[in-house]
Amino acid sequence: SGNKDQISYGISPATMDRPDIFASEIIFDNENPSEGDVVKISTTIKLLKMNVTVPFAVTFYLDSISNTTAIDTVEIDNGSVAWGIENAYSVNITWTATAGAHTIYVRVDSTDVVDEGEEKNDVSRVITVSSTDDSTDWTSIGVIVVVVLLAFGAVGYIYRDTLFK
Repeated sequence: SGNKDQISYGISPATMDRPDIFASEIIFDNENPSEGDVVKISTTIKLLKMNVTVPFAVTFYLDSISNTTAIDTVEIDNGSVAWGIENAYSVNITWTATAGAHTIYVRVDSTDVVDEGEEKNDVSRVITVSSTDDSTDWTSIGVIVVVVLLAFGAVGYIYRDTLFK
C-alpha cells in the first residue's frame, strides 16, 4: 500500500596509487664543526608505492623553511630513486658553518611537482657550531707589559742607591 523499498549502497571511491618520497635522515660529516669549517650534509631519500615520473628538487634550509634560508637545492632525475623501502638515494651538499646552534631542514619535492599520496617530506636535525676566536687580545697584552715594566722600574728606583754605588 504505497510502501517502497529503499536500498543503500556504501560506495567508496577508488583511490589512485601515488608515490611517496621522503627524507629518512640527515648526516653531517663533522658532528662538531667550528665556525668557517666546510660541512658535508647528506640526506637519504626513500620512495614508496610507485616510481616517480618527473624530476624533483631536494632543498636544504638553515634554521627555518623559507625562500631566504635555502642553503642549496639539488635536482633529482626521475629515474635516480628506486622504488621500495630497502632502496635509498643519497643527496649531498656542503655548507660553510656559522657559529651557534642551527637546525638544518631538508624538504624533498620542495617545488611540489610530484603528486604524492603523503606530503610529509621534511626532516630536520640540530648542529652546534663552535665559535673560533683567532683574534689576539692586544689590549690585555699591552696592560701586562706596562705593569711588568712599571714593576721593574719601581724595584730599580727603590734599590737605586744599592745598585749604582
